[in-house]
Amino acid sequence: MASLFSACNISRFHKREGPKLVKNKIEIFEKSKSRFYESDLESQTKQKPGVKFLGLVRLNVFFYRIGDASKSDSKLKRIFRDDLGRVPVIIDSTMINVSVRAMKNYLKSQGYYYAQINYTVTDTKLLKERKIVTYFIKLNTQYKYGKLHVNCPDKNIYNIVNASLDESFIKLGHSFKREDLLNEQNRILNLLRNKGFYTFSKEFIDFKTDTNYSNAYIALEINIKNQEDLKPFKIYFIRNITVEVEPSIKPLNINHDTIFTKGFKYLENGSKIHPNILAKMNFLTTGDLFQQNNLIKTYGRLNDLQLFKLITITPTIIENDSQNLIDFYIELKQQKKYDVSIEPQAITSDQANLINVNSYRNYGLAAVLQLTDRNIFHNGEILQLRFRSSFEAQSGDSIPVIPFFNSNEQSFSASVTIPQLLFFNKIDRKINNANTKTIVNSSIIYEKNVQYERRVFTIGSSYQINRKLISYYVAFPEISFVKTSFTNSELETRSKTDIFLQNVFANNLIINDIRLGFTYNNQLNSKGKSYIFLRWDALELAGNLVSALNILLDAPKITDSTRNIKNQYELFGLNYFQYVKSFVDFRYNHWLDPNNTVVYRIAFGYALPYGNSPNYIPFEKRFFTGGANSLRAFRPRSIGPGVYYSTNQIDKSGDIKLELNMEYRFNIYKKLFEGAVFTDVGNVWAVRQDSREGANFNISNFYNELAVGSGIGIRLNLSIFIFRLDGAFPIHDPAKPDGSRWVIKNANDYNWYWNNSIFNFGIGYPF
Repeated sequence: MASLFSACNISRFHKREGPKLVKNKIEIFEKSKSRFYESDLESQTKQKPGVKFLGLVRLNVFFYRIGDASKSDSKLKRIFRDDLGRVPVIIDSTMINVSVRAMKNYLKSQGYYYAQINYTVTDTKLLKERKIVTYFIKLNTQYKYGKLHVNCPDKNIYNIVNASLDESFIKLGHSFKREDLLNEQNRILNLLRNKGFYTFSKEFIDFKTDTNYSNAYIALEINIKNQEDLKPFKIYFIRNITVEVEPSIKPLNINHDTIFTKGFKYLENGSKIHPNILAKMNFLTTGDLFQQNNLIKTYGRLNDLQLFKLITITPTIIENDSQNLIDFYIELKQQKKYDVSIEPQAITSDQANLINVNSYRNYGLAAVLQLTDRNIFHNGEILQLRFRSSFEAQSGDSIPVIPFFNSNEQSFSASVTIPQLLFFNKIDRKINNANTKTIVNSSIIYEKNVQYERRVFTIGSSYQINRKLISYYVAFPEISFVKTSFTNSELETRSKTDIFLQNVFANNLIINDIRLGFTYNNQLNSKGKSYIFLRWDALELAGNLVSALNILLDAPKITDSTRNIKNQYELFGLNYFQYVKSFVDFRYNHWLDPNNTVVYRIAFGYALPYGNSPNYIPFEKRFFTGGANSLRAFRPRSIGPGVYYSTNQIDKSGDIKLELNMEYRFNIYKKLFEGAVFTDVGNVWAVRQDSREGANFNISNFYNELAVGSGIGIRLNLSIFIFRLDGAFPIHDPAKPDGSRWVIKNANDYNWYWNNSIFNFGIGYPF
């Protein structure tokens, strides 16, 4: 650590001429507006000193000094100087003036036409050769829109644009922003191209501003010009549509016959793609007015089929005295019909040992074999068959080391993706700028380890609507059947008196009535800077349809103490669950600069059992915490519920989950090696009152029951894969007795950190 802090004295290594920039400061006279403009104004500065590591030292300058310390040179010094290092920034007055002009231009784009900017260069408190440039900014008056006028020689276009001004981005009385003008330009372009003006483009739209209109108000004129020679724009209609498919592998006898169907000419060339599905993806209609939205939607829907590697839509303008027409030729180049892939994997997993009530990290090998069949039923459907075989070495006390791979899981799944909302064709046609699909899937899982043997069968279907930033899903009745048996006699004996084990190892039936939710991610629009990720599994309901049917049929209720069933319904002799569940995961990725990011995360889940299973929700649906992607200072599934702890405690799951995470990520070397400093907080709680003291959630005291851990990590970023190693130590452990939970108080030497740290290896970022 001492070597890092010596960077505060790096000037001793090597002298460079000129004062060195260590900080840019923005001081805005109107303090109430500082938070709106400070970061954007700072980004306009043309000389930047870089961000300090953990707010303490500039490691890149420190490394540069080491590599540039003397005239002698070596490969190691070149790495420090050229790869890890960065030349100290020497203040240039010319660049400061350029920064001032850039700031004024930015403020002008925000309506501050007459902002005043001055600057000073001052010494730091430690060394005179290090300078701080402070920009003093007085925003003055922000201009607003006071008048809006459309100037257009074409009467038809004038009437269309003028009638749409209620939808304009220019709002009288609102502050002027240049971004509004760009948005308005795009709005008018889309408006006119959706009214048949095919040849119209943005170059025919410009704006004129008059700041002398009134005090602090702008008169804005939208000018829409004609074409060269003052020719007015023409309205176009669609004449003919031709669709030709080029197969990925051309058969010997290609059918060159033209099929006239669904309003277009179809040259299938032996592709076996039924014209019905192409008609559903095509929103261009013969005889209709040209509309840009229909062209975009057609391209998007054809691309969403995932059948074609290249889609080309070529327009041809046909002009005559009576009408202006467009022919569209759509050329589709097919992807391969079959794809087969084999993927070997090195895997890790979190395993709760139910025998000795501990949790362990397991390691193993796996392989995935996947077959994809495109257009299997000739209507754009995609069939995916997936087989996965994995073998793990499960570790822990009382577990034999032979055989080494003592746990295995075999799974087979099949899914068919249909490129439309099945049974909802009218709704599907009305959805703009979205990829819609129906997915029917089923799977079989067989798992065997040193504790139990489990078989799981699931079948279900879901609808998906995927837009650029947000994706929705709705899943209708899904069925899961779980059959479990013991492979350990001690565990089997123990289950006879343990309600948790009885619920885990009973043969259970889960019938979901509905699942719905959405995912929002604006990373594509963030331009490489800050972005938001939100996943909300808003509602999951199970068991209500079956219960309603049992009530309707007046079915008898069952009581069986050997199976922990008391006055409950059964279906086909099986207990089924009834519950409601919701889970939200919010992340904010705060971009500091190209080398530094802070990520914040909050996750909250709630599940309530009732009706036919009033005390317990399925094991697979319960919440756990701890592990490589959760609270990294604690073993997987080792925290909770609440502050309850017993040496014989098996169940450490909950019905309520809360997690808070903060991670500072920084570049170490060429984006290949990255570092992280993090803190994780969280726990799970029971929602129903039970005999376990401290297990239930209490709004007035839950914050005292949160587990807290912190640590550091290093990542190898290979773009496709990110290999991660995190080391963390506990700070607050709710499993300890009251008064001893702040375990960080015991950290009196380095040995404590080593003995209490947990190391987690993972693939990808934790969140």
